[in-house]
Amino acid sequence: MMILLNAVYFKGEWEVPFNKNDTHLKDFMNSGKVKKKVEMMLGKGSFKYYEQNEIQAIKLPYKKDHFQALVILPPKNVNLNSFIQSDLNQNLINEIIKGTKKENVILILPKFQLANSISLVDSLGKMGMQICFSQEANFCGMRKEKDIYIGDVLHKTFLKVDELGTEAAAVTAVDMRLKCRKKEIEFKEMTVNRPFFFFIINERLPENNQLLFMSKIEKL
Repeated sequence: MMILLNAVYFKGEWEVPFNKNDTHLKDFMNSGKVKKKVEMMLGKGSFKYYEQNEIQAIKLPYKKDHFQALVILPPKNVNLNSFIQSDLNQNLINEIIKGTKKENVILILPKFQLANSISLVDSLGKMGMQICFSQEANFCGMRKEKDIYIGDVLHKTFLKVDELGTEAAAVTAVDMRLKCRKKEIEFKEMTVNRPFFFFIINERLPENNQLLFMSKIEKL
């Protein structure tokens, strides 16, 4: 009957690019269990960094408009999905965003490209929207005949992180149907070689609204 689309697209260049000559194959622990050789980038310098309760996080600024990548690395041997359920909430994210401070850091970060597509029907149903997907749905504000319902909600994402920057996109489609993320100076070290979170944020936006893009990276 109709498809409603919502899309966001972001392409940002790092304020300080990674040197391609420093990118090498290293081990990444897929799902925290299985080793896989992936291209790892090396960054060394002054970054806004956070470390607390075995959680590490770092902000990587983009060139324009106050955008930053925020990489959060949970404690070792902690399942990513369990961490989401028990610890990762808006309060912790706000604490990390506010708690970062300038530190000299050696950062090893995977270079990766991911794409995913999922249906949100089950998740939205559990949030109380079941009736929207049934014959009892009432969208009379959109169509006076009251003969449409939501058949599916598809969410597609794309994320690419390399030496030059980040490209990210997300599209949500709502299908309406007719009824029927050498120490000369002392350096902190952050090696992102296991599942982690990758966010794109803008701290110029009001608190609780800084997150523009978020993803969990379990497998590369």
